[in-house]
Amino acid sequence: MDEYLDIGRLLRPKGLAGHVWVQVFSDDPLRLIELEDFFVQRQGRRERLSLAEGEFLSGKLLFRFEGVESREAAEALHGLALQIHRRDLPPLEEKEFFLADLPGLEVRLEDDRLVGRVADVLDMPASPVLVIRAGQHEALVPAIGEFMPALDVEAGRITIRPLEGMLPEGMLEAAAAESAGEPEAEA
Repeated sequence: MDEYLDIGRLLRPKGLAGHVWVQVFSDDPLRLIELEDFFVQRQGRRERLSLAEGEFLSGKLLFRFEGVESREAAEALHGLALQIHRRDLPPLEEKEFFLADLPGLEVRLEDDRLVGRVADVLDMPASPVLVIRAGQHEALVPAIGEFMPALDVEAGRITIRPLEGMLPEGMLEAAAAESAGEPEAEA
């Protein structure tokens, strides 16, 4: 697991004093105002940004970081991923998880048949969606309790309960062949 998590993206500046809007990837954006240290990656180097001011306006966060005191300095941050270190996060409650921890996890059905691996997680408005791949097959499954009854990040495993037709034809066979080290049969 990566020790730094993307929790937002720095957007356009507001005003002339270095304030920048933040697109937040958290279900609780207000808790980010309580943090002190954030990080960005520029030119392959991680830089620490210390929060000087933070407020929640019109459903968005507006931040100003120490040393970022002009519109030009804020514009230099535009488009960068805003990260935090895991140690700065409160402990997760039962059934909570970080989306960043899901890619790479093995996905199985409730009867233990292999479906594939999580290739990506789409942060959609209604709920996050798992992108599961096996060979040339791909399935999209909402990451909510109805479709994902079990998740064990430490064990590297997700159990899903897809609706009929949610998994493409041949996906389970492709996953089994991939797991056995066999090439996927041509369709």
